[in-house]
Amino acid sequence: MGGTTVLNGLMYCRGDASDYDHYETLGALGWGYKDVLPYFLKSEHNVQYEASEKHGKGGLLTVSYYNDLPNLGRIILAAGSELGYPTDVDIGHGKLREGFYRAQMTTRNGARRSSAKAFVRPFLDRRPNLKILMNAQVTRVLLNKQNAAIGVEYVKNNRTHILRARREVILSAGTIHSPVILMHSGIGPAEHLKNKGIPVRVPLDGVGKNLKNHVSYQIKVDLLGSDGRNQLHNQSLATYVRYGRGPMSSTGLSQIGAMIAPNQEKVPNLQVR
Repeated sequence: MGGTTVLNGLMYCRGDASDYDHYETLGALGWGYKDVLPYFLKSEHNVQYEASEKHGKGGLLTVSYYNDLPNLGRIILAAGSELGYPTDVDIGHGKLREGFYRAQMTTRNGARRSSAKAFVRPFLDRRPNLKILMNAQVTRVLLNKQNAAIGVEYVKNNRTHILRARREVILSAGTIHSPVILMHSGIGPAEHLKNKGIPVRVPLDGVGKNLKNHVSYQIKVDLLGSDGRNQLHNQSLATYVRYGRGPMSSTGLSQIGAMIAPNQEKVPNLQVR
């Protein structure tokens, strides 16, 4: 459990407010940034920032800077400052701006704080209305005659089961499996569903399309001096085990970055994720 928060790069970044406002213009009412911001604030426990209109305090998801910052990271920030860029950009509050940053991460005491650890595990024995089925795979959403979701079909131990919903069905199966479940339910591009022998319930051409992966590239450099040495040695391990600090408590240089705008557009055309 926990989705990509159990294997991602730990960086806390909500995305730009314009993304959520764009969802609203497409018809997703209640998903504008002003609507989702209270829930960001409620969920967050920011170690460095005080509670404000940007960050939350006292939530279940711990957000903080790493205890360890490599010296090369400090050099990069200093270089950004020499070039005239701000080096204190906060990428975690939805208003992205040009400059260099040291990202906050979803960690606590030097360890990953996944959404499952934050929001699910503490309540497994305390919430009678929470039940989690392990090793169960949802195959489709059940629809009534008005095409409203009324439940789900799932497979467990090679047997098919049905769960009926009292109020609503929330589909959150990830970028790949959410459209798969929708199409198995008869929701998607009509011709594609017909070709697969799936009865069309809701023709919706966008389902399963427009997947875009993030930009990725590598730059290799030769380092001179002590900054090029491997710091993951026995002493680093001992420091991490005893105190939750040191090089093994962070992802190194990946916490440092910059957003440099090639133009003066108000909405970013490239974002950190």
